[in-house]
Amino acid sequence: MNNKMVEAFIRSSQMLIADIQSAVRTGSIRITDHADEEAQNDNLSYDEILFSVLTGKIIEDYRMISLIRVA
Repeated sequence: MNNKMVEAFIRSSQMLIADIQSAVRTGSIRITDHADEEAQNDNLSYDEILFSVLTGKIIEDYRMISLIRVA
């Protein structure tokens, strides 16, 4: 994988994150039953999850790891 591919991948991830954050800000999200169950299992409130989406940062991107392994 060359540097241009890595840079493009990072830009696309940043755009995706911005889209998700925008959806959270506008209330354009839906909590699935599965997400609700997982949140309950982990003792997480929706406020905690949404706060993390809006203020957190990605520390590991599994898609990038997969691409590196394949390349």
